[in-house]
Amino acid sequence: MNTEERRDLHEAVVGVCGEPAADGWHPEVWRALDEIGVTALPVSEEAGGGGAGLSAATTVLIALGSVAASVPAVETGLLAGWLLDRTGAELPGGVLTAAVADGLEIRPVNDGWLVSGTVTRVPWARCADRVVLLSPLDGGHCVVVVPLAGAEIRPGVNVAWEPRDDVTLSSHLVPAGDLHRVESADGLAADFSRRAAFGRAAQMAGAAQGVYERAVRYAGQRHQFGRPLAALQAVQQQLAELAAEASAMTVAVEAAASAVDQDPAEDWPLEAARVRVAEGARTVAAIGHQIHGAIGFTDEHPLHLLTTRLWAWREEYGNQATWCDRLGTELTWKDGTSLWQRITG
Repeated sequence: MNTEERRDLHEAVVGVCGEPAADGWHPEVWRALDEIGVTALPVSEEAGGGGAGLSAATTVLIALGSVAASVPAVETGLLAGWLLDRTGAELPGGVLTAAVADGLEIRPVNDGWLVSGTVTRVPWARCADRVVLLSPLDGGHCVVVVPLAGAEIRPGVNVAWEPRDDVTLSSHLVPAGDLHRVESADGLAADFSRRAAFGRAAQMAGAAQGVYERAVRYAGQRHQFGRPLAALQAVQQQLAELAAEASAMTVAVEAAASAVDQDPAEDWPLEAARVRVAEGARTVAAIGHQIHGAIGFTDEHPLHLLTTRLWAWREEYGNQATWCDRLGTELTWKDGTSLWQRITG
């Protein structure tokens, strides 16, 4: 995507989102996103998606993060659609979520499959119509689309009050056509985790942009000692540091998405972006609240909607330490070749 296309897409998404309420699920935003066709941008057209690259999906996630929209954009496009795309299946309608399920019991019956087991911390489960699960099956793996009607859902939340629910299935009937075996599943769970973590990183980059915009606005409006806060040198320095971190986070995810679009086999940039964004989130949240003072923590002020998401998303699908370890392993030794050998070869 060029700069103009990215800007137009960002503005279109922000425009339909408006000012989401503070609740942990924004169905009106999801309906608006579905109407403009951006809920499944990175999914192939054959599977019912937009056929766009990861760069376009990243632009949408950044835009959603900037307004603190609570919708399953990562789970639908980057995860559920990606899994079904790999099996040649079509993306079903309705609200979707996705997860990796290691402990399921899946048994064939005449008219489908009976699925039993518990999947913990499923994002948006209580709001979704179906969950797309990656699960072991008969020594291999399968992707199974499970309708959530009738499932036992125990509500949970992250620190931003977004749904993260436990789903218990007891001989839950799944139609025969909704289970798809995966021919080559080596590393598929790791790929799932990597894509999910990157999706959260893109949302965090957007949230950082939102924090910066609100900090600049507040510093210009709030007066202290007879002049705006923005006129104080110390505040100017903080705003400059905040701008630098928000920009670095955005560049990290956009560059990673572009790199993967050009060469899908080189997925380590997604890990690098996740690490950089998680590092920046700490600084962005701290400076945002320093500039706002105590008002930023109150329910009446929208700043906390962004910063709590930064804190929550930073810990989901592996924290910063997890991805530092994985990135280090990826870069130092891959395919029997060390980093030094790849640099000098």
